[in-house]
Amino acid sequence: EEADGVQFRVGVSEGRIYDELLRQLVDPTRDRRWFTVRLDLSAYEGRTVNVVFNTDPGPPGSTNPRNDRALWGEPRIYSSR
Repeated sequence: EEADGVQFRVGVSEGRIYDELLRQLVDPTRDRRWFTVRLDLSAYEGRTVNVVFNTDPGPPGSTNPRNDRALWGEPRIYSSR
């Protein structure tokens, strides 16, 4: 069985509440580059939240972790102020 990609997810958690802001599947047969993503966190301004970075093997429901390799490259949170 060949690789079927990895899924990157980013969300914000406040206690029991989790808001998913990004869900992106990266397929190794066609997506052979870095992806730059910018997410607007202004809705959470002034609050203490956890930014959660998740990586899952393959598309939703996949049980094939073969050759699934994933990297987050220099995640940053910054303010325009």
